[in-house]
Amino acid sequence: MANVNPFYFFLNSSSLFYWPYLLSSILIACVLPLLSTKVAPLNKFNSEKALRSFVHDLLFFVVNSYLALFLLTPNLAVLMHGIESYVNDCLQGIFTNGFTLEGGHSIHWYYTFISVVAYDLAFFLVHLLAHKNRFIWRFHRVHHTAKILTPITVFRIHPFEMMFMAVITTASVALVYGVFKFFWPNQLTLVSVWGINGFLFLFYFTGYHLRHSAVWFSYGPILERILISPAQHQVHHSCKPVHRDKNMGLIFSVWDGLFGTLYITNKREQLEFGLTKKD
Repeated sequence: MANVNPFYFFLNSSSLFYWPYLLSSILIACVLPLLSTKVAPLNKFNSEKALRSFVHDLLFFVVNSYLALFLLTPNLAVLMHGIESYVNDCLQGIFTNGFTLEGGHSIHWYYTFISVVAYDLAFFLVHLLAHKNRFIWRFHRVHHTAKILTPITVFRIHPFEMMFMAVITTASVALVYGVFKFFWPNQLTLVSVWGINGFLFLFYFTGYHLRHSAVWFSYGPILERILISPAQHQVHHSCKPVHRDKNMGLIFSVWDGLFGTLYITNKREQLEFGLTKKD
């Protein structure tokens, strides 16, 4: 049975709101002003608008979190197993006599990293489609209605988009798992920290929750060509024409570079969030 403990989201490492992830973002936000003699100005702030936006975010957080716990997660486990079995059957049809490889300890790291890459690429492609396809954009634009960004804005997602994204990203990880399990049976172990992919765990510690906040945190022009910074995601939410449909990635920015949607941040920009009149 799904966990209905109200503190589940703060005490479970697989949750975006696991307390160490939140704490790391708070510490980064506190340290940033100490690293520069000139603190970048905050974007325009309206307390009434912020409260209204926060209430909307909170409603989405509650509804989508429990939809995921009760409905989505159990079915994703079935999907994962089904795809893994299908991949295994396909490969057995090709390699009728079996084909086992010796990977050693390094195979665990390869599998863990490639799983994250597959997940991130699937996320990017679905996100790109959501911005380019008029039908899917009708659902995705719900996320972009936020005029004030808070950490729980990440949950401001239409349930249809949440399920669609979860199915595609899970399928991509399942494909990787099926291939690795076939070629390296009984050798495959995910390199994990507190029960989740080790690389994903590190990602959540890089200021993940600052992406939806008023805190500007740029990785710099070199690293931002590899990884998506919180500042780059804030630019993604900007309704300025120059920022439109930029920085679609979740973890890696290389996909944006390949598809021409990369926007490198420089100095702090004054951003206005929300939808345009056209949207």
